Amino acid sequence: MSEFRRRLLLNLMLAADLAVMAIAFSIALIVTGHTIETGGVTEFLAVRVKVGNFVYGAAFGAVWHTLFVLFGLYRSRRLGLMIDEWWDITKAVGLGTLVLAGSATVFNLEAVNSTFLLTFFALALTGTIVMRTGLRAFLGEVRRKGRNLRNLVIAGCGPRGAAIGREVWKRQELGYLLIGYIDDIDPPENPLHGCPEKLLGRPEDAREILCKLEVDEVMIALPLASNY
Repeated sequence: MSEFRRRLLLNLMLAADLAVMAIAFSIALIVTGHTIETGGVTEFLAVRVKVGNFVYGAAFGAVWHTLFVLFGLYRSRRLGLMIDEWWDITKAVGLGTLVLAGSATVFNLEAVNSTFLLTFFALALTGTIVMRTGLRAFLGEVRRKGRNLRNLVIAGCGPRGAAIGREVWKRQELGYLLIGYIDDIDPPENPLHGCPEKLLGRPEDAREILCKLEVDEVMIALPLASNY
């Protein structure tokens, strides 16, 4: 997959996360509109539809995006468990809700009460998890058909490197093409045909090897990973 397409996919995910947040925010405002005396629909809209509210929403959107970045929700998670992503989403949404509660106190936002916060948290969490899970399932099917693949090199032929290789070959939805291994010992067997994997070279030659190959990702399975 080209870098342009990867960047496009990342931007679409970012936009989807912000859209889920905005929808959750809007619905929470509607819910609190029924619990606060506003004097009718006209006054309700007048209080909420202001330029300042849009500025506040944009600022909170930037904070929301920053939290998702900090919890690693835009890095590659092909080998990660889905439940780990759910947990990181829960932490990011929970902290974002706390930031929203704190800013509401500072700026005296009457609409952001306990009902608003509970509604927002539940909708933002559920919506993000459903959207991310659906996207992961869709991309898995795309990779099974040979699209959106990444060239992979594993540094380390020991038990951990062999386990990563077996996982890559058995789970086509991960979308990896295993080019070979880097180590100074014999490579493990390919679980599909039983022949040894390709040994690309020794660890001290890793930089030169990677410069010659078109590699999208390197997985470190060596004891001294900090050297590479």
